[in-house]
Amino acid sequence: MAAAKYKQVELFSDSMKALTTLSQKGTFAEFYQLNGTFPEERRSQLWSAMGYVSMIYHGTFGIRLDLDGIRFSPMKPKDLFHAQTIELNKFQYRGMILNIHLHGHGTTIESFELNHIKQNDAFIKSDEKGIFDVDISLK
Repeated sequence: MAAAKYKQVELFSDSMKALTTLSQKGTFAEFYQLNGTFPEERRSQLWSAMGYVSMIYHGTFGIRLDLDGIRFSPMKPKDLFHAQTIELNKFQYRGMILNIHLHGHGTTIESFELNHIKQNDAFIKSDEKGIFDVDISLK
């Protein structure tokens, strides 16, 4: 997750590709190499699967849970995601259900909209309630 936090796109991409390769082999190994190999006795580990989920939530969609709300700092490398728009629907946070739409590619937020209203900051206060459409455009 440090790669996502510090916007190291190539390192994030390589790690995500490696874990995706493992998932397609029907496993999330405890130890793995970037070439997709792993020791057979370390074949199935929940924390590795959760690491993958974390890469999607906290890396790709850039979700940062703070005491005062939820911030977004996404990273969508073009070599990983060929689709112009990807979605994370029904993400629950406190009293909210978020449908997050990530448009474009890159690490810089060009625009952030909450229920189709442009916001100045990629942030939602923790005391909000309800269902929200979150649209983030990257460049």
